[in-house]
Amino acid sequence: MFNLAIQSTDLEPVQLYGKAVQRLKNVTIRQTILAHLEQAFNIRLNCTNKYFRVLDEQTDIALLKKYPHMVYANTNQPINLVALVDFADQPRCLYIDKLKAEIYVIRCQFSPSLYDGTIFEGEVIETDQGRFFLISDLLTYRKKDLSGNKLDQRLSLLASLIGSTNYTSDPSLEPFRFLMKDFIEPSQINSFVNDYLATVPYRRVIKGLIFRPISHSNKNLIYHFPNLRGMWTTVQGPSQDQSKVNQDQPKAPMVTSALVALTRQKPLPPAVSKPVPKSVNHEETSPPQSKPNQSQVFQPKPKRTSLPKDFKLSAFQIDHNRYPEVNFLLYDQGNPDDYILKLVHPNGSPVEYSYALINDMRTSQYIQSYLDKASIQEKKNGICVQCQFHPIFKKWKPVKVIDKGQPTNLLDLVD
Repeated sequence: MFNLAIQSTDLEPVQLYGKAVQRLKNVTIRQTILAHLEQAFNIRLNCTNKYFRVLDEQTDIALLKKYPHMVYANTNQPINLVALVDFADQPRCLYIDKLKAEIYVIRCQFSPSLYDGTIFEGEVIETDQGRFFLISDLLTYRKKDLSGNKLDQRLSLLASLIGSTNYTSDPSLEPFRFLMKDFIEPSQINSFVNDYLATVPYRRVIKGLIFRPISHSNKNLIYHFPNLRGMWTTVQGPSQDQSKVNQDQPKAPMVTSALVALTRQKPLPPAVSKPVPKSVNHEETSPPQSKPNQSQVFQPKPKRTSLPKDFKLSAFQIDHNRYPEVNFLLYDQGNPDDYILKLVHPNGSPVEYSYALINDMRTSQYIQSYLDKASIQEKKNGICVQCQFHPIFKKWKPVKVIDKGQPTNLLDLVD
């Protein structure tokens, strides 16, 4: 990406969030980097490259209903950048403090192919569980400006880059761990605020919500919670009794009724009654009708006893519309948030299907806390987890460990 090389004399050792890093002290190189970001990608240090304004419920609710938006927690921390670049074939991970206009060379472990102009935007968050760089956007991917791409497309790509195949966390090297922010649809606001946010490690710095449009404009709407005093201050440790935690935690402030109404903007379709065969002893409450012939009686589809002859596991995709929840065996690969999901073959052997989607702290800590208590044999045999298909990231996300549960058999998923 840059033809110039960074020499040891261009750097000086400093401490960044308690880790030994190197600050770029060569003013000429620093200005070259910042000028390139502005000229090539319109990334400037004196702005976030987005337009934020406070949400006006009198006028903006209609906007939220008309145009698709994604929602995430507003932690109100300084927005900074992490850039994966190469200098004369030397891969470097740069942490760019936008407020101070300082550039630090930090150590992190991303896939080598990403060190060709990949830039993340996010915030450093201090929590009881450690320090995180919460990524809220992917600005460039391998020198390609993504500002014209839809938000859900950027998030889908970002999820793959922060996944186990492209990123490995190493607390001994990096000053913070990289994680994506939690994005939801407006229809999930009520449960997101009242149930989920009270469990995240960074709950103490949450100030409200941010609504980001998927495609129609660059206007981002900020909603401030009406009351933050005493909000979500109870620390939730992994060993605490869950019922006691729920009793001790202060109730999260409710969002206004106008925003809660967004949770009902996509009503479920009306249920369609299916004909149910009557038992022979069922008492008739309506006039007798002629007995239907055998062809009219509902016949359940016979269950498969073997896979089709032309079945290929490498080409098989679960129909997530028919099966939105599936039980998998989860196997720890030895790296943070690096888990393989397997189904069961009709012959009883586990077969690899995909990698698990671990895109938020809650899921990461939930799975890790269970594995920490599991025996070596349990880990070897695989942990049964219930997973839900994530429509944005197109992956299966663990939502619950099923103790002594059984993974789904391929026969139950193949039509």
